[in-house]
Amino acid sequence: MNLKIAFIVAGLLICRASFSQEDAGSFRQYSYLLYGKGTNGIVTGSAAGTCFFVRKGGRLFLITAKHVLCGCGGGKKSEYYPDKLMVRRMGGMDTLAIDISRIRDTATLMEPYLEPDVMAMEVPNDTAISSAERFLMPPFRKVGRLIACGYSGSAVMREGQLTSPAEASLMSFPKDSYLIGTAQDSASPAIDSLNYCIMPKGGASGIDFRGWSGSPVFIEDARSKKWRICGVFVASSTQRQGIVFAAKIEYALQGISNLLASDPELPR
Repeated sequence: MNLKIAFIVAGLLICRASFSQEDAGSFRQYSYLLYGKGTNGIVTGSAAGTCFFVRKGGRLFLITAKHVLCGCGGGKKSEYYPDKLMVRRMGGMDTLAIDISRIRDTATLMEPYLEPDVMAMEVPNDTAISSAERFLMPPFRKVGRLIACGYSGSAVMREGQLTSPAEASLMSFPKDSYLIGTAQDSASPAIDSLNYCIMPKGGASGIDFRGWSGSPVFIEDARSKKWRICGVFVASSTQRQGIVFAAKIEYALQGISNLLASDPELPR
């Protein structure tokens, strides 16, 4: 996604915490691969992203970036986006088939600094799925370590074929290595209040962020040593290496609350 930004230094939080006892690799279990193939009758294309799950009220909800479900990118909709996306767990086993045809055909998506690029949808409550609701605690006050786990598009799809990586890739920033705050698009005076802008001090070279959209982004509270999902990975900057954007998790949770209030429970 092509975002031009001016980083707002005032109000940034600088990571100063020591490492938690939590094993970084254990966060991989919460990230699931989303993938599928579609065609417009002439061209066949593939789609890949990452998602995670939250249980609330005895029901299971999938959370990911909205553009992963509706096939929007760069202000355009794909002509060959699939009707369904498969959810694949770590180890290579398909868990769920998600019908996205209605979302794909009806959803619109503006730039992520104008509209939250995040969506929650209810899915059948598979008890084998590792859900992340225990990380939905009150907002962090002083940030510590940051971790995100996603499925790289280049690792998932090679020459049009699904390669099914055994586990999600890990991005981990230790203390004093990144900044988190807000950003401003260079073409607009408005400050982006929908997303966290995360900038590693030394860049994030070597990470292919294609396919990471929808990944949960975990931050450690430096005082309590507890972890919280702060947001959903939605974009990376093509102008500044390593800068990533995470839609604030509150927008996904509001979507879940709306579904619980308005929609009947899915059949078990």
